[in-house]
Amino acid sequence: MKIAKKQIIDNDPNFDLMWQWNKKGELTLNQDELYFLYQVIYVFGIIDGNPNYENRYALAHQKNQTHAYQAVMNLALVIKKTFNFQLGTTDLELMFNFIAFHERSTFFYGNSDVFFNRSYIMELKEEHPRKYQIMQKLKEQLVKHSNQSVTNLLANWEQLFLNYYFILDYYDLFAKKVTPVKILVQDDLHHTHRLWLMNKIRAYFGHSFAFEFYDYKTPVSKVDLVISNYYIDTKNCPLILMKNLPTERNWRQLGAMLYHLTK
Repeated sequence: MKIAKKQIIDNDPNFDLMWQWNKKGELTLNQDELYFLYQVIYVFGIIDGNPNYENRYALAHQKNQTHAYQAVMNLALVIKKTFNFQLGTTDLELMFNFIAFHERSTFFYGNSDVFFNRSYIMELKEEHPRKYQIMQKLKEQLVKHSNQSVTNLLANWEQLFLNYYFILDYYDLFAKKVTPVKILVQDDLHHTHRLWLMNKIRAYFGHSFAFEFYDYKTPVSKVDLVISNYYIDTKNCPLILMKNLPTERNWRQLGAMLYHLTK
């Protein structure tokens, strides 16, 4: 173990408990083994929920300006710049969790799913392309603002990805970066059909696009796209003509238009 990490552990008064436990249990663990066990206890959440231990662990990292602590502060900086949201870096219990998952990432490298060999990054790309793009931009900004030690941690992106994703998801930050497509649904059928069509559009394209739907009373100038089953003069606003029961061609046209409007 590197000397710097040993100094961090030595700065935590609770490390003395490891020595006491080793002695009372009449164990034969040497100093390096106790250092390693200390790390495992903290970074894998074995003492999760105990503010006394968590706070002192966070303070030890803050005092020594560790790579994990710097990575958390870099994350907070980028989240503030990107989402105008302040991550709770003054809350020591939160900081413990943020620091711990960065420390934990150094135990492994590459794909975080060791059982099924799934790539969470590729799953997100396929199932939620909008969120995937936001995560990619987040990574770019994290690297841009990081020093070399933090850049080295970020190189293990597969291990950090889910933790960063959960932070954005928990604080509802994905929604701040998505601009919905405003769609006016106007046809000569009843309101129930229009609701049915809106739900169909969400079902087909909701994983890739966000929508705001408007009914026939909304002026065309207020929306990005008009969908109708008859021709309407929409001026400069795009118009998609759809049959009452949309065809495969109708759906392809709509998909292409949505991509064009959001690229």
